[in-house]
Amino acid sequence: RGLHDPEYELLDTGVFDDDRYWVVEVHYAKADPTDLLMTVAVTNVGPEADTLHVLPSLWFRNTWSWELGAPRPQLAARNERTVAVPHPLYGDLELTAGPSPDGADPTLLFCDNDTNLPRLYGAAPTTAFPKDGINDHVVSGAATVNPDLYGTKCAAWYRLTVEPGETVEVHLRLRPTGSG
Repeated sequence: RGLHDPEYELLDTGVFDDDRYWVVEVHYAKADPTDLLMTVAVTNVGPEADTLHVLPSLWFRNTWSWELGAPRPQLAARNERTVAVPHPLYGDLELTAGPSPDGADPTLLFCDNDTNLPRLYGAAPTTAFPKDGINDHVVSGAATVNPDLYGTKCAAWYRLTVEPGETVEVHLRLRPTGSG
């Protein structure tokens, strides 16, 4: 585009052609200061049923790489829908991912919130499961998520098939362990 051309807008990309897109809304509510509820609502605006992969995620900020010997926290699956979240300030928390609208459990995926050094810099890896591992696993089936179900980053993988014009929701809750 030249200096005198109008700014390139999202509509110019064609992504909304034929009204084939999704509307995604995320709502948060707090039951108390350490009890957070999350709803992800997705609407299929397209003319036919389609599937959307929704990946609500939780991670620890990578502060362990800032200084030698810094503690490295760890998220770990407790069961098919619950992740243990030992937090240094808020104590032991848990993330519970509700079932999908069809009743199926999401798939919990774990990797490490560490930069993918080989991809970015051609350097030796520091982990087999770098921070983009969840994306690479979902998009191409790469073995970049930890099969032992722990890491410093996780996502609940929902595969939602939604009819045209329909809205479906998934629900998650982050709260102190054993509080309900």
